[in-house]
Amino acid sequence: MQELRLTLAARGLVYDGASGSFPAPAALPEPPPDLEEATYRLLQCRARIQGLELELQTLRRRAAPYVARLAGAPALRTYPGPVASPDDEQNWLTLFELEARCQLRDKCGATARRRLEARLAGGRREAGLLAEALETPPDAEPPR
Repeated sequence: MQELRLTLAARGLVYDGASGSFPAPAALPEPPPDLEEATYRLLQCRARIQGLELELQTLRRRAAPYVARLAGAPALRTYPGPVASPDDEQNWLTLFELEARCQLRDKCGATARRRLEARLAGGRREAGLLAEALETPPDAEPPR
């Protein structure tokens, strides 16, 4: 019986208790938006955006010396002058380059920065939509 009532209700009908149905009354209105909750969430988004922006700056700063290492590695490898130990020199250059590659791959390179940029873009979009819903410019102080 419950399934029949639900099926009919989904079609906008009410089971009459016998074998027929009649049109359902108008749907209940959606509750109004919770402006206080939206305002609070907007503040959270803005704080998160600031944190992500700072984290992105930190990643870029951490990556810079490793990027510089990779830029300089070819010149270091082609140095024609004398070295105390060619084997030690090769080992040092290999470690010098490998550390840069590992750090950029695992910690602060392009992939980590792109993931962070994606999270930042998502946070900015959410803040923009919330501000729009509250009819507030995205960077303006929200109503209290």
